[in-house]
Amino acid sequence: MLTLLSFLLASNGFLLIALTQKQPRKLIFGGKETQRVQRIRYRLFGGSLILSSFLVMLTAEGLSFGVIVWGGLISVSGLFVCLFITLIGAIIRVVIRE
Repeated sequence: MLTLLSFLLASNGFLLIALTQKQPRKLIFGGKETQRVQRIRYRLFGGSLILSSFLVMLTAEGLSFGVIVWGGLISVSGLFVCLFITLIGAIIRVVIRE
């Protein structure tokens, strides 16, 4: 259960960090620009979510195995966010065309 929590925290953190970049925002929101302060907040909050994910995994698995599991977990969650943004962008483009 804590592994799922750690995965969700990391995924949300990566999603917030991705939304500070131009291309993912363009795919999801149509390219609306963000202010510099908002980008900094997104990055700080996203980074703190990823750090929280690390701390949850250390609590669940211990130091030696937790670091290894967390490394795999953030790889999977980063891939999940990348595919999620691409899929949402494709769905939005199909809906807008129709």
